[in-house]
Amino acid sequence: MRSGFTMIELIVVMVIILILSSLSFVNLLSGTRRLTRTSTREQLISDLKAMQIKAMSGVNPGTGFGVQINAHSYTLLPENFEIKLDNIDLETAFAQTQIIFLPLSGEISGFINGQNSITFTDVTDGTVQVIYINSYGVVL
Repeated sequence: MRSGFTMIELIVVMVIILILSSLSFVNLLSGTRRLTRTSTREQLISDLKAMQIKAMSGVNPGTGFGVQINAHSYTLLPENFEIKLDNIDLETAFAQTQIIFLPLSGEISGFINGQNSITFTDVTDGTVQVIYINSYGVVL
């Protein structure tokens, strides 16, 4: 009698290992996408707060401090520094797709209630996240 494993047993074990590793890989990818969405949202919120603080400092560059929302990026104003987003689409209900903060008060210029959202869409899986900003620039 020979000791060892048969070819069928080895193939079954290899198939089980392959299935388990593919499932863990899919979970890893979804976690990475979720992290990308979260970090993109948090970075935009951080940039909005930075522009609001600059506006509240009293320094007036003429055009004001704020953020211009584009489809695949956003631009910090007045520096015109563009942040490109990979696989994330942005859409906003703000007038002229801009959020401009008033000097000293830090309130949003021309704020219209109901037109205060920014929508993040992950183009890889269609996940949508929406943030709302009130007239004082606070993210709700």
